[in-house]
This record gives sequence, structure tokens and C-alpha cells, in this order.
Amino acid sequence: MIELTNNIFYISIDDSDGSAHSDFFSDHKNTVTNNAYIVKGEKTALIDIVNEAFSDEYIKAVETLLPISSVDYLICNYTGNEFTGSIRKILSINPDIEIVGTVAAIKHIKEMLNIPFKEHIAKNGGELDMGEGEVLRFTAAPNLPWPDTMCTYAIKEKALFSGRLFSSYISDYSKSEMMKYFNNMLSPFKPFVHKAVQKISVLDINIICTANGHVIRKDISAIINEYFVWS
Repeated sequence: MIELTNNIFYISIDDSDGSAHSDFFSDHKNTVTNNAYIVKGEKTALIDIVNEAFSDEYIKAVETLLPISSVDYLICNYTGNEFTGSIRKILSINPDIEIVGTVAAIKHIKEMLNIPFKEHIAKNGGELDMGEGEVLRFTAAPNLPWPDTMCTYAIKEKALFSGRLFSSYISDYSKSEMMKYFNNMLSPFKPFVHKAVQKISVLDINIICTANGHVIRKDISAIINEYFVWS
């Protein structure tokens, strides 16, 4: 568990041999870090989930900071069958947690889990007041790479939780690694990438918290511009 700001904490779980990860659009496996984040206000949100192969490690890491049973929201910027086990385990510990996602995401999670849960639909431009001045704002960013994806922006901390946008396979930033990830994961959806980057480019961003790989603190405008070029 790493403290990124006073109210944002970072969990990174390394799939060191690539055994639980494979690209959608290539036939080889890559080492990848699975990232998740905690945002604290009066209420607490757990942002992003990890491959179910690492669900126990994930929950243990969260509980070094606070018990899962005290988390108010689970925000899913993306979903997938490989994350089902992690969501199910969180719900078994905390059935009162509200799962936040786009209409498509909530529908997908219902189909995967087939159990009732509290839901909060994240509309494009919608906000979730966490208290203590922290507000989360949602931006619909579909087809990155699935129809249910979105980005979440913490207004007070100026932090963008970008999902697969700006991600890479390793935790140390390099342009070549980010481009490799882009080419494998997102390049078939360039028009949607371009639209998503246009939406978030107007935000005042101090830090980008990705789903995989590095957390970005420097050269944010330059990296966003790179995505404009690639897409």
C-alpha cells in the first residue's frame, strides 16, 4: 500500500510471470501489474479491481489500511469475467457496498454474479460526493476495450483514474512500454480512444492512476498529446 496523496492510496499487484494475464489482441502473455486505489473522504471508495487470481492478496492489501467491511463504494471503471471472483469476495465480506459503474458495467456484473447487490449508475458527467470536499466525477469512455468502460476523476486531489488509458505492462514508466500496451489493447478502437482523450484533456490533472503499470506524475500534458497522436 502506497500513499499517493493525503486521501489516495495505491495497491499494485505484480503478475510477474504473466500467468493470469493475456492480451486480447495478441497471442502472447505479458507481465503486468494490477492496480487498484482507495480514495478517502467522509466515505471511502475502492477504485478498480484485480484479476481474481490475486483477489486474496488484493483484499489483504486493502485491509492494511481499512477493513473491506467499512468501504462504501466499489467503483468499476471496467469489468470482465476475470474480475468476477474479486467482486464476489468483496460482496461476501461487505454486502452493503455500492457498486458504481456505467449502465453496461452494472448489467455485465449482474450477469456475471447472478446475485443481488447495491448499485449506483455512473452517468457521463455525474458526480459522487465523498464528503470532506472530495467529489468523484465520471466520464463515459466506452470501448476501451469493452462497451462498459469509464474514467473517474477526483476533483479535490486532481487525480484521474483512467482505467486502461495510459496504462503499460510494467510499473516503471517508459514511452515504449506505454506504446506497446496501447498497440496491443487499444489500437483497434482508436476513434473511441481519441474521443475519451478529448474529454479528459480539459481536466486539471496532477496524477494519472492507471489500471495497469505505472502511476503517472510527470509530463502529463505530453503523454496526453502522445495519445492524441497515436489515436
